[in-house]
Amino acid sequence: MSRFDSARRVGPLERVLFLKTLGPLEALDLADIAVFAENAQEGQFAPGETILRAGERACSYHVITEGRVRAEGGEYPEPAVLGPRDGFGFLPMLAGLPEGLQATAEEATLTLMFEDDVIHDILEDHFSVLLNLVRNLARIMLVERRRIPPSTYLAPAEGLFQKTPERIDLVERIVLIRRPGSPFANSSLEALAQLARSTPEVRFREGQTVWRIGEPSPLMYVIVSGRIVCTGADGAVLFRAGPGYPLGNLERLCGQPRWFTAVCETPVVALRGDTEDFLDILEDHFDMARDFVSAMARNLIALRREIARQGESPLPLPEALKVTS
Repeated sequence: MSRFDSARRVGPLERVLFLKTLGPLEALDLADIAVFAENAQEGQFAPGETILRAGERACSYHVITEGRVRAEGGEYPEPAVLGPRDGFGFLPMLAGLPEGLQATAEEATLTLMFEDDVIHDILEDHFSVLLNLVRNLARIMLVERRRIPPSTYLAPAEGLFQKTPERIDLVERIVLIRRPGSPFANSSLEALAQLARSTPEVRFREGQTVWRIGEPSPLMYVIVSGRIVCTGADGAVLFRAGPGYPLGNLERLCGQPRWFTAVCETPVVALRGDTEDFLDILEDHFDMARDFVSAMARNLIALRREIARQGESPLPLPEALKVTS
């Protein structure tokens, strides 16, 4: 049976040094890293012992310090054997998915474990950590999104409006922002109103270029009506975007330049979102930030599953995902 030691085998200083070597925690202040070190529990697992069980919501995230674990599900759509400095349970824990994942110790294993309520408390109290998490999830999602099948049409709010209003007022912006399936569907009215006020309406004519490959990405556009065709450097169509799609959202969150040229295939009405305004709102409204991070985790899991269903292997998870919170 697993044991969680009060007598620590990994001392406080060793914990800080260990966690600081993992991915984006290198960019955090030592005080923030110390918060993780102080809140980690140590789990000891015997060979063959189940650490997390498929079919049960993952309520904890583990980083292996000693031993070997076999994991399948969540961030690992294909079975993976994990060793020291690898993590598991992070994405399904954030996403709150009921199916969880299966993780079994293949040999005597020691982990640093973070329970979900501890992670959420840290994210609420330390916005720098939450911001680091959003940026790294966006970066990982962008890598996977660039493998999208050519000419895919992305339009999550197709048919939401029977016709495009002459003017997108505040109420209509809120309707679009909190549509079913949106990460903000359960956000408070105050947060939604603040977000809606920060996204002014813009209109583009047919054939107008929204941006070109390589340009900076300080903002994004949520399409209300119309279609935008997105092409690569060779002019081939990568995908088309329609109503509800947040065009340019991933690269603007992780600070990377535009990776496609966007040209309006029809007249387009959109809401323009400024990155700094959005991050300020997340800082002011943790419930909205928590739901947004949860949606990012669900979308990344779904994206990796889809890649696996297409017969391709999802890219190995970078260090940023192994302990990015």
